[in-house]
Amino acid sequence: MIMASNLLSIGASSNAIMIYALAYAACQFYEAKQNPLKES
Repeated sequence: MIMASNLLSIGASSNAIMIYALAYAACQFYEAKQNPLKES
């Protein structure tokens, strides 16, 4: 049971990291579109 819950929490955290990375990339892309002259 401990192993199963460990794997579940690892999966959930990597899922959250992936979602965070996607949201961050989308934010950067949106800001770049809003400010095309700004150096990134």
